Amino acid sequence: MKKLIAISLVGAVVAGVALASSLSVPFFNDTGDLGPGNDLTSFIGLKNTTDQPIDVAVRYFNAPGQEFTPTDNTFILNPQQGLAFRPFRVDPDYEGPGADFPKMTDGGAGSATVSWEGDPHWVQGRMVQFNANGGWFGYLLPPGF
Repeated sequence: MKKLIAISLVGAVVAGVALASSLSVPFFNDTGDLGPGNDLTSFIGLKNTTDQPIDVAVRYFNAPGQEFTPTDNTFILNPQQGLAFRPFRVDPDYEGPGADFPKMTDGGAGSATVSWEGDPHWVQGRMVQFNANGGWFGYLLPPGF
């Protein structure tokens, strides 16, 4: 009987623990003026793959690792919502609803971590960067734990 109670308590504790998940943006440079094709312009895209809203938080760091996260660093991704945002500049003509996503406070280049409570597959992402001569590159954001 004691073993059954102990197993039940462990199960209750494990069931009550929220799983924290994240996506990593290894590097971006968003120092260009407004609109693609003006120097270096980055867009981070996020997709909520669930039928529930998800609170996400973002943290920004420059290349040496100094943090430049805004005080209000959370955003709600609505069910099945996909959006793109510039991590440093506000560019509503190209970002749409992503213009409201929290921005890096200084510098314009570095890395970011987007995190949420829940399964790692609930949010998916990608990063695309454009340069002034028409070149670009992009990659999927690797999930972290």
